[in-house]
Amino acid sequence: MDKVSRYGTAFILLHGLVSLLHEIAHRILPVDLSFLTYAIAYVFVGVLPLVAMVLLWTSFRRLGVWLLLLSMAGALAYAGALHFVLNNPDHIHAVPEGPWLPVFQGTAALMLMLEAFGCWLGYRLLNRLKSG
Repeated sequence: MDKVSRYGTAFILLHGLVSLLHEIAHRILPVDLSFLTYAIAYVFVGVLPLVAMVLLWTSFRRLGVWLLLLSMAGALAYAGALHFVLNNPDHIHAVPEGPWLPVFQGTAALMLMLEAFGCWLGYRLLNRLKSG
């Protein structure tokens, strides 16, 4: 097993776990979003990272790293804007009060940090593939 596949997979699983907890908070509070908003989020946060993770273990590893980088960049921009910038139901200060509000807010912040780290990690893994 090579480090690119292991590091990428470990990161994607960690990001997925935090994303799942955030989604649970979404449903319990509830945070009502449009179908399109959910679809875009699911693509960047759920589907693309999982496809990237599978590709990391194949001969298409370079494509997997690129997909990891692009999915994290997309998730960072999209979720960052929705959670922290734009006035919408998904903003961390617009979500209804409830016992899961701290979980929602905390996981939104943690996802933002993880997605920024994921961009950096994708860049580093691409450089590792170039040199190795």
